[in-house]
Amino acid sequence: MSTPGIAVPGTNVPSGSAVGPGGAQGIQGLQGIPPTIGFTSKTSAYTVTGGDLGQYFICSGGSWTLTLPAPSLGFYLDVRNDMGISGTTGTITISPTGGTIDGASSLALLPQQECRLRSDGTNWRTFGLKREVILGTQDIVSAAASGSVLLPAGYRYYELKFMGFIPVVNGDALSGQFSSDGGATWYTATNYYDGVFYNSSATAAAFNEVEATTSFRIVAASINATAQGALANLTIFSGSATAPTQVPIYSTDTGSRSSGAAFNNKWQGFGFYNLAVQMNALKFFCGTGNIARLSLTVKGVV
Repeated sequence: MSTPGIAVPGTNVPSGSAVGPGGAQGIQGLQGIPPTIGFTSKTSAYTVTGGDLGQYFICSGGSWTLTLPAPSLGFYLDVRNDMGISGTTGTITISPTGGTIDGASSLALLPQQECRLRSDGTNWRTFGLKREVILGTQDIVSAAASGSVLLPAGYRYYELKFMGFIPVVNGDALSGQFSSDGGATWYTATNYYDGVFYNSSATAAAFNEVEATTSFRIVAASINATAQGALANLTIFSGSATAPTQVPIYSTDTGSRSSGAAFNNKWQGFGFYNLAVQMNALKFFCGTGNIARLSLTVKGVV
């Protein structure tokens, strides 16, 4: 004959059941990401205060310094350098009052970079800071003599993707020139040197070298049929006028339909501007007429 179990009030345990010991406490969940509390735009030097907790700072207006308050456990803010490939550009230097940022004395936030800064009470850490950034895009949808983009200082190199290039003049090519003053003037002296390897016919390949010219080649000859735009990937190292001095260098990988023939004009090229200078802008234009259509994406790599 079985002995009935003891009921414990409030537990809803049926008669005859035993109540086991409680289990171990589970692992604590991850801390949630604090919300952005407000947005504020800044165009010149500013010192963050305690009242700016959780603010999203949108920075423009050229190069200037954003000074952080003394480190305080849990204090956080978001910062974006909203400058890019046009207008005024510059670096936002984030400077801590105390401690470091990711182990460094300051942080240079380049155009189109953004991050969250959080304090552990002694130092600052960044979250979400990207080393590859889309700096901007540009579209030409009606005939234009040229286009230009800034190459904001601070990036190791730049990747430009030209898509759907169509010239007004049939068979025209797309060329480029550099500037070191933000596009106020362009280098037109005979200092561009480059060479390209390409298919000279449907069954043959050739190499062509050009020295001491006034521009460099981005896209080979392209027909102006609207459905057959050219594509080019241009990589630029912008050079340096300071030690170690280096000349600007560039490489191109491009393809296009060069005539009514049933083959594509594919080429790979490499070149340089024979002067040690820091370039910060690029102009692109056709050799003969205008650009009919073109889509460009510019990326910077830290």
